[in-house]
Amino acid sequence: MYAPFETMPANSKVWIYQSNRPFAEQELSALENKLQNFVAGWTAHQADLKASFSIIDNYFIAIAVDESVNDASGCSVDKKVHFIKQLGNDLNIDFFDRMKVVVITDSGLLPVHVHKLNAEIEKGKIHANSLFYNTLVSNLNEFKAGWKVELQNSWPVQFINSELKTS
Repeated sequence: MYAPFETMPANSKVWIYQSNRPFAEQELSALENKLQNFVAGWTAHQADLKASFSIIDNYFIAIAVDESVNDASGCSVDKKVHFIKQLGNDLNIDFFDRMKVVVITDSGLLPVHVHKLNAEIEKGKIHANSLFYNTLVSNLNEFKAGWKVELQNSWPVQFINSELKTS
């Protein structure tokens, strides 16, 4: 059963899917309709899941489930992954490249492969203290508390040369 994203409890489980490119304006309506239909009919062992979604900054899909109503089982999580894969196939989008991050720059959002972070730092496009979207948050509390974090304080820091970490 669908619930508005902003009404979901803070302890709701959340999954963030990042696109390899920004969503085109004409894709947003289709994305919203498909996501709405999916979460409205999402079940675990034939029991409705209280779920929601949000499309964020034209790059991200957040899917949340209130597990105090019903737990998202392995099969229901598999359904979600299959749905996202199909959505990606339909729109020619890769939602599963976990080595790409989106960094907030002065000129907008910059998707960059973690192995290219040093090159972008050297060009001056990003800095070790630039914010990026941490798609590894696991619940809405973490998401709301700050899923935008500095590169130097997050998992991609391991890909930044040590002499650049303090720049």
